[in-house]
Amino acid sequence: MVLAKDITGAGFMSYFFGFLFIVVSVLFVVDLFRKKMLFSFPNAAWRKYVTLGLMLLVFCYPLFGIAFGRSYLSLITPGTFPCPTTALALVLLTTTLPRVDKVIYIILLFWAIPFPPLIQIPKYGVYEDTIMFAIGIYSLVVMVQNWKEKSAPNQGIQPTS
Repeated sequence: MVLAKDITGAGFMSYFFGFLFIVVSVLFVVDLFRKKMLFSFPNAAWRKYVTLGLMLLVFCYPLFGIAFGRSYLSLITPGTFPCPTTALALVLLTTTLPRVDKVIYIILLFWAIPFPPLIQIPKYGVYEDTIMFAIGIYSLVVMVQNWKEKSAPNQGIQPTS
């Protein structure tokens, strides 16, 4: 909520976006404890490489910031700012498909797709958010492809003989 105040100013929107991130965090933790999500690289070779590449790209946020002339103190890093954290969460959620909480997925897509081209890049010059936008588009395509697949119930870890 503190970061949202800096971006949107004090008011309803800062609390709204802060609340959304709290909801996503709580739902994410609940799903982890319920063992609903199972993180694994996709079976298709091309998706494995794309997923790994996108994960690495998220961690390059600060490098792109340096390339765009940002000072060390104004670099955007995953885990501390909403945009790279959203991008990383979306990449991770693509590895759980079809066993994903679609509410979390859609809330994150709501942040990842319209905001970079409409607000973050033109208003604030945060060109690094092109990474989040690209990941949002990829995540949307992958979600649509897997929308109707039924998630298998979690069998837990089975002992091997």
